[in-house]
Formats: sequence, structure tokens, C-alpha cells
Amino acid sequence: MNNKEHYFTQVYEQNKDKIYRLCLGFTGNACDANDLRQEILIKIWNNLNSFKGESQISTWIYRIATNTAILYSKRKGKFDTKFPRLKPNIEGNFLQKGILWFHY
Repeated sequence: MNNKEHYFTQVYEQNKDKIYRLCLGFTGNACDANDLRQEILIKIWNNLNSFKGESQISTWIYRIATNTAILYSKRKGKFDTKFPRLKPNIEGNFLQKGILWFHY
């Protein structure tokens, strides 16, 4: 394991729960929170060499996580506006804009 991998592992272990809670707060569900957390961790990995040490690593990670979560929420909002979620009707079928989708 090289130095970057070792450092990333330490940073991950120290901050993984905080990152997940932030993601869950933005997304409201575990599935999307895990997707968002993965996106954040990739950004942290890709930019780890650019951390200058002018603040605590946890502060730097929080900024990356918050900015990524905001962008994720904006993208998700645009997607949900264009493609509203299907809602089941009483019979268990799905109705969207007057179109009946059967659930098997």
C-alpha cells in the first residue's frame, strides 16, 4: 500500500460516519445516500494530493461533501422534475400522467 492509499484509508475511517450522515440528510434514503457517499469519496481520492494542510482534513472533506451533495441535490431535482416517480394506485398498478403501468 502506498502513502496515498494509507492516508486515504485513515481519512476514510475517521470521516466515513460523518459523510454518511450528511449524505442521508441531503437524500433522505439509504440507497441515494450510499450513491452520494461514493461520489464524495471518489472526489476526495482524486483531490487528496491537492490538500494543502491550511485547515483540518475534516474541514476540507466537509466542504467537498457539502458541495458535492448540493450539486447532487440539484441534479436529482432536475431529474425528478423531468421524470416524476411512478406512484402506485389502490390496485398496486402505477399511474403517471394518466398512463396506467401494470406492476407484475
